Amino acid sequence: MSEEYSIYEHLEPELLKDSDGNVVKYSDRVALPPSILESLVNQQQRLSIASLPHPLIFRLQADKSNSAVNSFVGVKEFTSQEGTILLPEFIYDKLVSPDNNDSTINITLASDIPKGTSIALKPLELYPEIKDWKYFLEAKLIKSYTTLSTNDTVCISERDKVYKLLVEQAEPSSTICLIDTDIDLSIVPLDDEMAREMSNQQDTETVLQYGTNAVTIADTEHSHAYKLQLDNNKDLCLFLSINSQDVNLVDLLISNNQFLSKDSFQWSTIPFNENSNINKNDGTISICIPKTDHWIEGKEFVYILPIVWSEGESFKSQLSISKISEEHVTTSSLQKTLKADEAKCFNCGKHVPKQSITLHENFCHRNNIKCSCGQLFLKKIPDTHWHCQNDAYFGETIEGRDIHQKLHHTEYECSLCSTALPNYIQLALHKSTECPERLHICRYCQLTVPQEVPSAEAMLSSMTQHEYQCGSKTTECHQCSKIVRQRDLQTHMQLHELDRKQQAAPIVCANANCCRILNEPTDLQLCSVCFGPLYSTDYDPNYVKLKNRLERKYILQLTRGCGTSWCKNVECISSGINPSQKTTTLKEKISHISNDLLTSVPLINQNVVTAKYHLCVDNLVTKRKFMADMIYEQGQYEYGWICEAVSKLSFDENGSEMGQVSSMEQWLHKHAVKVGE
Repeated sequence: MSEEYSIYEHLEPELLKDSDGNVVKYSDRVALPPSILESLVNQQQRLSIASLPHPLIFRLQADKSNSAVNSFVGVKEFTSQEGTILLPEFIYDKLVSPDNNDSTINITLASDIPKGTSIALKPLELYPEIKDWKYFLEAKLIKSYTTLSTNDTVCISERDKVYKLLVEQAEPSSTICLIDTDIDLSIVPLDDEMAREMSNQQDTETVLQYGTNAVTIADTEHSHAYKLQLDNNKDLCLFLSINSQDVNLVDLLISNNQFLSKDSFQWSTIPFNENSNINKNDGTISICIPKTDHWIEGKEFVYILPIVWSEGESFKSQLSISKISEEHVTTSSLQKTLKADEAKCFNCGKHVPKQSITLHENFCHRNNIKCSCGQLFLKKIPDTHWHCQNDAYFGETIEGRDIHQKLHHTEYECSLCSTALPNYIQLALHKSTECPERLHICRYCQLTVPQEVPSAEAMLSSMTQHEYQCGSKTTECHQCSKIVRQRDLQTHMQLHELDRKQQAAPIVCANANCCRILNEPTDLQLCSVCFGPLYSTDYDPNYVKLKNRLERKYILQLTRGCGTSWCKNVECISSGINPSQKTTTLKEKISHISNDLLTSVPLINQNVVTAKYHLCVDNLVTKRKFMADMIYEQGQYEYGWICEAVSKLSFDENGSEMGQVSSMEQWLHKHAVKVGE
């Protein structure tokens, strides 16, 4: 097919509308008449082309005499009226002059647009709500655009706001295709402030270790998240040491999603519903997450964000991480046992010696005032001490009271989907789990995309709606070459694994020196190569002639030998394994053959179940047999599987193994059944 194939000369442009009747504004995908697709298919058949280009990209030109006014577009669908092309407003304004309502569009197939390798975009305004442009653009670009050209302005609509970016550079051509390609996306900062922010975002991720870690606790605008690899067999316990008058001002926010933020997390040390796994004491904040928590099961990492709710504050601290749930500090574990010679003060609760209890209580009642919450104060209760009117929480600072009110008793609306939530904690849980606009990395396309509103099928499959739809794409099974849906591939591979475990081990030739596999079971239990010299067309109902041929074969081995240097047959004089064979008389050898060797042949001895022969083999089989015996000593696989794997090895003239032993081990892992499996 030519690079510029003229499909249709004159199409009348009209605005493209969505299913709700709204004009599609920001996209480069158009609706074309069905006749264009029909023309393409006819051209494909006439020119014997295997398939049409993918994706289909067209060059639109508003005026043949003015080649500068053109644009590259993709196809949304072939559903427009004949002679009409439906254009998004973005393309319509570019090609159609407002002074000329009678203009037509010339369309040609552009098969010379290369797949993009890299692209640089520059925001035309400062958008403070976008913290990471790469995550923002990764899926949205290919959702709306098929091609991009240098110096074009890309517009992306998101929640009633339009983000404009300039295409500063594109490789390997000034116009590139975005579909079915891996593109290196870079963002050119608008100004120095954006450059500093991007530099901070590109800092290497801090990975925490079990034990004590130095962390920075900062306010909500400057906080830094940390990453921790989980041990799924143990509970996770975190202990944060702080030097703050009010522990309510500092918290740990935790999520299994890398997009952890101040308003999107699953666990936190914010007291909520009397959670016994959270503890805040003087100078210590702790939380324990059980290994059975459904949000943590199967996850490899969690992300931790230490945060101080006071604006402008930042300080260093120590974060201790433990795997043992029993180390979790609780109020009950801090209570001291009352000794026999001690008494408890009714006012302050301290344990003092019995002989001093009266003096202590008199002094305590005169100088200390006990609040209804149990807190003890000198002389008077401070004005900064507060109690929440809606629950049992209390604190020591006015700022802590305001933060408590903000977190627990203020209603919020999700900024992504407009859902109303009763408090900040429910908002964070909503945004980190069920919000349709929550970002996640799709397990199939590996793009960072919103999870969308789940259907019943998606929930039953434990997938997000995007993953359920993305998983509908098909792929080829690398084992059986069957075409299966991506979301069914794991189950399909489990069926392969089940079939593998149900296989019977291959049957090995009964010749003790051979490691060939029997393609079909035979009465003599010999492979075709070992049986070849014993084969005869003579009628032999009682197997007398077979017995004579075997006896003659053994006599030749024990008297003359096979004459090869590589022989490892214990019943052959050439091997030298049994030196006594050279001094044994012919009569003794014949007796040994009749009484010991021929009695293990099934057709000759009807009582034999498992046959055993000692026949000489060639050099290649000898080497393979040696290799099979060596691997069998490891005790991982049955001998039949090993012999089948070894049969795939080859050796050069010098006897060196030409195949890869690692590939043989891979074959065993893929096809064979392990002992006890």
